[in-house]
Amino acid sequence: MATKFRGVRGGTAFGEPLCKTCSHSTYFQGQRISSAAVFCSALGGEHGSKPLAEEAYECSSYNDKRLVPVYQLEQVAWKAWADPSGQIRFINPAEFMFMAQKRAKREQEEYEKLAKKVGM
Repeated sequence: MATKFRGVRGGTAFGEPLCKTCSHSTYFQGQRISSAAVFCSALGGEHGSKPLAEEAYECSSYNDKRLVPVYQLEQVAWKAWADPSGQIRFINPAEFMFMAQKRAKREQEEYEKLAKKVGM
């Protein structure tokens, strides 16, 4: 992943820090403004989160938590499906899973019939 740059110009930081929108960061804010803590799970690795002395304005492990992962989008997306009659229609994800399982079962049965004929 390429380094994410935001808010660094000529060595001087400006704007919002990357940690505010990173999925690796955890914020703790006390009653006073000065009693805030930031932890980064990307830097801590297998040992958990590592406390940061200050927030980052440049980070190679930045992962924007405001963006939805493609996997989650695929789980809710409607699919184009071709019926055995050749008609194409859109179906919801639950119906898609049912139809895919039904098709896989039918293909398995056809394979078993063919294997019996061949004598496998």
